[in-house]
Amino acid sequence: MMNYNEFAEAVKNQIKDYLPPEYKDVEVQNVKAKKNNDVEREGIAIKYSAKISAVFYPQELYIPYQKGESFEYIMKKMAIAFLDSMVPEDQVLDIYSQYGVMKEKLFVGVCNAGKNVDMLQNVPHEIREDLALIYKVYLEFDDGSGGTFTVHNELMESWGISETELQDQAWNNMHKILPYSLKTMEDVLREYAVVNEMEDEEIEALIKGAKETGLYVLTNKVEKFGAGYMFDNDLLEQISQKLGGDLMVIPSSLHEVLLKKVDKDITFETMKSIIEDVNKTGVIPEEILSDKLYVYDFVEKKLAIAKVEDPVKEQCVEQGLDMWPEEDPESEQEPQLAEGLMTFREFKNTVLKEIRNYLPKDFEGQISIEAVKRYDLPPNDELIIRQNGPKFEPHIDLRPYYDFHKARVGMEDILRNIASVYRTEIAQAQEYVQRAGNEECAEAADEMVESPENEGQNLGMEQSM
Repeated sequence: MMNYNEFAEAVKNQIKDYLPPEYKDVEVQNVKAKKNNDVEREGIAIKYSAKISAVFYPQELYIPYQKGESFEYIMKKMAIAFLDSMVPEDQVLDIYSQYGVMKEKLFVGVCNAGKNVDMLQNVPHEIREDLALIYKVYLEFDDGSGGTFTVHNELMESWGISETELQDQAWNNMHKILPYSLKTMEDVLREYAVVNEMEDEEIEALIKGAKETGLYVLTNKVEKFGAGYMFDNDLLEQISQKLGGDLMVIPSSLHEVLLKKVDKDITFETMKSIIEDVNKTGVIPEEILSDKLYVYDFVEKKLAIAKVEDPVKEQCVEQGLDMWPEEDPESEQEPQLAEGLMTFREFKNTVLKEIRNYLPKDFEGQISIEAVKRYDLPPNDELIIRQNGPKFEPHIDLRPYYDFHKARVGMEDILRNIASVYRTEIAQAQEYVQRAGNEECAEAADEMVESPENEGQNLGMEQSM
């Protein structure tokens, strides 16, 4: 199996071999694409006209390769996707320039304002707290898939409309083209369990803790760029009426937000800490929305960043100091926690000590917690369960489970959930090996259970102009 660098180089060098002869002279080159939050991604551009290229992202192509798909099969799909994207340059530019066609496809997206300063200089937008509303076009293709692009100033000007008209049209379209989806966290996890063919026992263990969180997931019907609904004031008013009070609005990612009724079970400070932890370890950098907690006021009918008390800062202000101590990232000192909660170190030790009791009775192997670095993200403390025999080593990130602990989910439920994840990953890997029946695919299965990615297959293609 090729490593990532070898794979990316092979894709670039061999893609022409999978295209029809008339495309032997197309230009293939490495590009760096600037994505959301100023994140740069490596791409491979196939340029088929002076102004238009099809861009593929090797990092996304590499995921199915790790899971056992052959290189040849991936390249054939890439070639088909490229050919399907072939539209005459004048026709593409003509479609984009027709406001009468594009106006019904507009919708509202949202991004972090501070992390996208350069991009926002060229994009119509509206600042809301630390976020920016932007306007996107949703294109639905014949095969049922969809794609989006962001409206830039130049395109808006070519349409001959004002920013206010653009904004109004995008909001008017939201419920028609991409209606909202609101589900309990329990329902979301149940759907995940069914798709992954988990057993009834495992499903119940997975969702038991979710019931107690009281969380709802708000997005759109395609679950892409749906976080803009957090600024739909009428919708938040309806939801707050249904739940009977103020709402915590948690900016989970560009694609969705989490909602929870404000109650005494969890403080704003704790929830903000959870958001920061998850963003550091569990969200792709380009999809991070905000480290802030938002609150919708049921009486005032207004959304704003939650006021989070900082005792250290308040003490320094009272003493007339202009600055307050900053957190030392190298410090071993754990923050002070509410009564009944463990520090992260204590939590890890408890998991390490107790998890074996929740694994299958015939389990034989080693269990450890190690700091594992994934891509450009900081190292994660991951539970690694090495069973004897076949080299299957599921890696389970413990930070999200510690966040559940801080949200008062019981330790027994957390341990059962971790064990359920372990059993599911092992079953998937073993099934894959049995189906494939050779050492090469067994190695691919190892990569699958160790892979930090847990997303569906995505060819990672976009059209650039």
